[in-house]
Amino acid sequence: MKGVLVDSSIILDVFENDPVWADWSEAALVTHATQLPLFINPVIYTEVSIGFQRIEELEEAFAGCGLHMLPIPK
Repeated sequence: MKGVLVDSSIILDVFENDPVWADWSEAALVTHATQLPLFINPVIYTEVSIGFQRIEELEEAFAGCGLHMLPIPK
């Protein structure tokens, strides 16, 4: 499976509209999304979740982002 694993710092830059990094991070996501699928893993999901009070808010933020969850290895 080919794709790009997106680090939590990139996602948080965009979600929090970081004044220094948001534009760069969003442009990087757009650039890579045109070439390969974008993935997160359970650790990245958990790191990002700390910024949300409710799971529903987190799920809404991720909805439509084009990020795919990698399966947990067995």
